[in-house]
Amino acid sequence: MLAFRIVLLAGLAALAGCGDTATDLPRVAHAGGGVNNWAYTNTFEALDFNRDHFELFEIDLSWTADDQLVCVHDWQYNAEYIFQRRFDTRPTLAEFEQLVSENPYVKNCTLDTLVEWLKAHPGKRLVPDIKERELEGLARIAERFDQVGDHVIAQMYDPAQYEQIRALGYRDIIWGLYKVYLMPLDEIIDHANDMELFAVSMPRRMAERGDGKALGEAGIATYVHTVNTQRELEYYRSRGVDDIYTDWLAP
Repeated sequence: MLAFRIVLLAGLAALAGCGDTATDLPRVAHAGGGVNNWAYTNTFEALDFNRDHFELFEIDLSWTADDQLVCVHDWQYNAEYIFQRRFDTRPTLAEFEQLVSENPYVKNCTLDTLVEWLKAHPGKRLVPDIKERELEGLARIAERFDQVGDHVIAQMYDPAQYEQIRALGYRDIIWGLYKVYLMPLDEIIDHANDMELFAVSMPRRMAERGDGKALGEAGIATYVHTVNTQRELEYYRSRGVDDIYTDWLAP
């Protein structure tokens, strides 16, 4: 009977430890994280709501008509969702700021106000997802900091960008694989092993086919995006992924 109780307790302990097992890889708040049952906002409300729970904040940055970066995923769907109006053309920075000031629900950031938030919150780091002209965008961000690596983890989509990003002063880089998911896995591993990466991030379809396990065996840290339930987290962990981009699952 005693032996049975020991085995039973060991099994319960193992079950209790499943799923949200601690890893060395900090979790990423997707689009600033969710707030008030609202996800994908890239707003100060999201950043402030999640700042005590996350270290890393992925924020989408898009170009305005006058070539400034602002916090919105895209002008067709996400901007309409946030501002409740259609955008047939991109607004200028001034027009965007006017829209933000008139929005009674949330306040989206511009690059300058996002930089101010990061400087006011030491230890919090940006993972920028720049839509188009990402090298130019990363250069703009680097100009705003004395030590950009203390505040930002660069996100790249093409391994050919690696040396240029490091030259801008970024010490940590996440390689987002969603644009190259059809590249053979051994080729991805070869490229990753030729670089010093913070991690790679992958879409669900890559994790589901077991790529996280293969990358982990090669010593490469991995994220999957975007995961929002404990059951999914446990599943992707079982597929070898280290951690996640998420709207709701605080670490």
